[in-house]
Amino acid sequence: MVLALGGEIRSVSPSGFVRAVRMVTGIEVLATCLRWLSHLVLRTQRRGEVRLDGGVLHIREERSIFGRALPERLTVVPVEQVVSISVFERRAELLQTVGWGALAAGTLLGTGLVVSGLRVAGFAPSLLAGGLLLAALGAIVDLALDRAAQRTPERRRSPLPIAPARGPSILLSDLPPESALSWLESTRDTVAASAHAASAS
Repeated sequence: MVLALGGEIRSVSPSGFVRAVRMVTGIEVLATCLRWLSHLVLRTQRRGEVRLDGGVLHIREERSIFGRALPERLTVVPVEQVVSISVFERRAELLQTVGWGALAAGTLLGTGLVVSGLRVAGFAPSLLAGGLLLAALGAIVDLALDRAAQRTPERRRSPLPIAPARGPSILLSDLPPESALSWLESTRDTVAASAHAASAS
């Protein structure tokens, strides 16, 4: 049985720690802005298709710049080498990223003001209060956005990350949630059936 799903594609770090650091430091936001700028100015596109054929995932990537197609890239990954495949809600991830950024910015700026206030002879109440206020504001924004993300209903587009045992993870995005979830369930059923047949033989 052949199962296929197509959308925008890119490589991401398989390490959750690295992704968290990129989000907190703002690198992820900068990378997203650069991708948008590249898409607008250079007209770059990266489309991909993930196809499950038997017990093998075929990941095909099509790239173009200024409307001119570049050579295709094909990656083949046996399902036993896939660590995880999941579907998550994009808006919730964006709210979480902004919340972490606000928390990091508030903490760093607030700490800087507090340290500056402590270094001033006789202390500086205004700097200390401003630093504590910034730190508290960052924490409040992060908490509010986290709760908003939990209440956010499912949107029209969802990403599907695929994490192999080795190498970078693949992120297939701009997917209708229903199609992504249907593909994921069918893939799990196919993989389970293949594993059962292999154990039976």
